[in-house]
Amino acid sequence: MILDNAWNSEQCWDSSRANGTNHTDIKYQGPLSHFTPASEFFHRAVLEMQHSEGLNDLGLPKWQLAMCLGVVYITLYLSLFKGVKSSGKVVWLTATMPYVVLSILLARGLLLPGATSGIAYYLQPELTRLKDTQVWVDAAVQIFYSVGAGFGVHLSYASYNTFHNNCYKDCLITTLVNCFTSFFSGFVIFTYLGFMSHKQGVPISSVATEGPGLVFQVYPEAVATLPGASLWAMLFFFMLIMLGLDSGMGGLECVITGLLDEARACGATRLRREHFTLLVVCVSFCVACINITPAFFFSLS
Repeated sequence: MILDNAWNSEQCWDSSRANGTNHTDIKYQGPLSHFTPASEFFHRAVLEMQHSEGLNDLGLPKWQLAMCLGVVYITLYLSLFKGVKSSGKVVWLTATMPYVVLSILLARGLLLPGATSGIAYYLQPELTRLKDTQVWVDAAVQIFYSVGAGFGVHLSYASYNTFHNNCYKDCLITTLVNCFTSFFSGFVIFTYLGFMSHKQGVPISSVATEGPGLVFQVYPEAVATLPGASLWAMLFFFMLIMLGLDSGMGGLECVITGLLDEARACGATRLRREHFTLLVVCVSFCVACINITPAFFFSLS
């Protein structure tokens, strides 16, 4: 069934309202394919990719996304302007809340039909894929990105430790927690992918995807079919906001600490952290506005 929202195209098809017909192509691949409402809302209503022909046609930032981005950066400034005195308190919420939300979503997901099939698919890897070089490359990228190795975040926060702090112990705890988080979140994702597979009558590999497509298309589409969908959607995206704020605080703290220490070493001893943090946040916001232009998503495709 074709929907009639302002952001729908003629190729939009809601399989749940089409007399049982399944159309599971959720990727933005061209005008000849059928697209789910979640896919079209993400690409055409949120990103407005139809207004850009590619990276050569950047376009203007969408004002609604710019407002949301501004709220995020205001929150980041309020969390960082006092240094670890303020961010250390905020991180108790941003770092622990995702585990609470993931646990709630997992408990709900386990009650859905097909959830056990999703978990079985998750826990039964194809060992033959170990011969594929790309698998190892993806694994390395995941570990380096999730741990934040090489970004300087750990060094920046470590600079606030006491001289005799046990860094070796901290390193082991960080890596173990990181691996546990990735493994635990996989359970949550695949319970819902198993549910979608059961609901649509297709293999799990057909509904599984990665990157923004998983977060903003597949998962919301699965949550939307649940009773009380608005509540589960709010919990899910609240968790994403907490994760984003946590990552943003780490990255900005790295930049602020490094540049501020260097500036003070060069004689700018009167430079206040509050003012310098505001400058860094404003510059970062301006750069981030590129990410909310219609053309930016083409760079991730």
